[in-house]
Amino acid sequence: MLNLAKIPSIIRYGIYVSTIMPLVFTSKTMFPWHVGKTLLFQLLIQALVVLGAIYLFSKRDRIFTWGWLDATLVLFWILLLVSAFTGVDPVQSFWGNQSRMQGVFTLSHFFLVYFLARQFLDKKEHWLRLFQWIIGIGILSAVIAWIGPYIPAFDQIISADGRLSGMIGNPLFFGAYLLFPTMLAWAYPFIASSKKGHTWYYVVGIFLTITLLFAQIRGVFLGMAFGVLLGAILFLAIYKGAEYKKMRTWTTVGLLVLIVLGIGGMFIARSGQAVPLTRLFQISFSEGTVQTRLMAWDIVRQGVVERPVLGWGAETFQDVFDTYYNPDFLRFSFAETIWDKPHNTHLDVLISSGSIGFIVYLAVLVVAAGTMWRTIRQQKKQRETIGFIIIAAGLIAYLAQNSFGIDTSHTLFVWYLLLAYIAFQAQSVSQKTMPLAKGLFYTWVVLGVLWIALTPVWTVKTVQAYNGSVALGNARDLAAIGDIDAWQTQAQEVLTIQVPFIEEQAQFLTQDLILMQGLGILDRETMAHIGPQLERTYKSVIARYPDAYAPHFWLSEVYALMGEYVDTSYIEQSNDALQAAAERSPNRHRPPLLLAKNMLLAGNVDEAVDILEGLAAVHDVRELHWFLGLALMEQGEQARGLASLEKGQAFGLQSTNNVLYLIDRYAEAEAYEKIVPLYERLVRLEPHNTQYHTSLAATHAALGNTEDMIAAILEAVRIDPRLRTSARAFLQENDVDPSVFLP
Repeated sequence: MLNLAKIPSIIRYGIYVSTIMPLVFTSKTMFPWHVGKTLLFQLLIQALVVLGAIYLFSKRDRIFTWGWLDATLVLFWILLLVSAFTGVDPVQSFWGNQSRMQGVFTLSHFFLVYFLARQFLDKKEHWLRLFQWIIGIGILSAVIAWIGPYIPAFDQIISADGRLSGMIGNPLFFGAYLLFPTMLAWAYPFIASSKKGHTWYYVVGIFLTITLLFAQIRGVFLGMAFGVLLGAILFLAIYKGAEYKKMRTWTTVGLLVLIVLGIGGMFIARSGQAVPLTRLFQISFSEGTVQTRLMAWDIVRQGVVERPVLGWGAETFQDVFDTYYNPDFLRFSFAETIWDKPHNTHLDVLISSGSIGFIVYLAVLVVAAGTMWRTIRQQKKQRETIGFIIIAAGLIAYLAQNSFGIDTSHTLFVWYLLLAYIAFQAQSVSQKTMPLAKGLFYTWVVLGVLWIALTPVWTVKTVQAYNGSVALGNARDLAAIGDIDAWQTQAQEVLTIQVPFIEEQAQFLTQDLILMQGLGILDRETMAHIGPQLERTYKSVIARYPDAYAPHFWLSEVYALMGEYVDTSYIEQSNDALQAAAERSPNRHRPPLLLAKNMLLAGNVDEAVDILEGLAAVHDVRELHWFLGLALMEQGEQARGLASLEKGQAFGLQSTNNVLYLIDRYAEAEAYEKIVPLYERLVRLEPHNTQYHTSLAATHAALGNTEDMIAAILEAVRIDPRLRTSARAFLQENDVDPSVFLP
């Protein structure tokens, strides 16, 4: 029997436990650094909401007094929901995907956390306990970030590339998250009533600050600088009394020191000296990451012009990006041609929810800022006011770095909790009930009741999402090791689990097929079995959202593979899908590239060459050069073909079959000196493959490299002693006494 009196305590501890998200890693799911933990978090919040509803209904307990911050947040959430259903793809906007996990459904859980905290964290000690949890998890995250790269247990979890990322997996996300425990560590000694243990918090604050800097994220660093500057100005503007004269003096000195260090850091960075943290000062508008962000932000502008009122809907920026794609992204890398976020949270809100949603979003920030300002001015305990100023500086830093970054579950969770703390602190100081339109309150109540009624649906969907992500992760692992039979069984399971992001699942499976094609293991049976299922998935997405580029493009990939392995008639369907994709994103090079590839498969070599030469004249892309080289070789233009293949080596030589193909072409041209590095590449990939060693020896023999020839053939014999007799004959044929090396 559930003890109703214990429910508030259970809910509070549920919120406390949620702070461990940065330490959770679900190795079996896709994107193990954030997918599994976010889905588990959703299940927890769904349970806590039901418990909260049972408690409020049974005890007839009074709902907390609402204020303007509560009201603007509810209005913002309602507009997010409206924009999702009026946007270009309501399914995608509501459920989101695994890549980001920021559909309206997931975001709703952070709003619910806010209201759970408002209702059940109703005493100062509750908030102090929460802050202790956040700080403690921050310490563990930082320690693991430092030592994890040197501990085998964290292999494949923590990168050792010189920038700290912890178990969050990305320095950008780690730095943004660590802002919160760092800020709270500095603020806690002032917020807490007891003065015991304050030195410990200062030590923690220093440690977390250093860790944050060594994540080496320039956006986070700029956000910190901006937050510290405004926080210091706020402190200096408020406190003029003698009691804090010394503190004001030290604050001024500290600001001057930081400015001098910043200027010095910029000079050191420009000098090119390899000094730790110089990356933080290497800021240039000509840098690739800056240029691509500016181009992405211009795409936001174009998208807002097209849908200015309610926007495109959450999690649809990739569609905006595809529609207004700028081919200059290719100048930086192929990876830069895929942007599902504009790397600016504020602009993401603008493109997602339109001008109306963005205005309400700004209203949330303005109301939060105004609430904090009134609290600071009205606070009678000066130490607590200083702590509140530090929190204000931290939130400013967070919002500033969001101008260059992407929110994650880690940051959103703490952000909404701190908004709830701002509302709590304001009411505890003023004891006033702020005016509120009753309509918003009752709207929230109705929506809350509806949410609770649908909880079984939400729980089933969340569990299905988790199972689907695990199934897909297993399939991708099987594809990577080349176990095509097991992959086929697993892929079928992936497509049968009713996940809301089935299109994303299908895209990853299609990528697996392309990978296995490159490995030379894809076969007719697999394509005949999986191809039609993928076809049905993409067609269902197209029926729902016919103007999207991605489903047409990926459907063309499936048809192309079916045309190559099942029936050539599918090539024509692939061409039709590519034409549809090109119409929706006319500046992308991929659709015409694959159209040319299809023409090569169909034997239309001249048409393929014309398309590829036109593309290569505009886009200097390795993939283009490789396929142009293949087409020219088919056309009989051997010299031009080899030159183009060489330009595309970085793309083509990822496949062993392509390496062997290029070796054969060089052999036909008697360009043996170019064959040597290719066989050396194969030897590095498969050091126990004696065929590669003997072929390398033969190539050295043709070039007259006697010492290298001997070394290669002796290595082949070492690996497989059965080659001894043939190796002796080979050496003798090349005027080398075999008895000297193989007695």
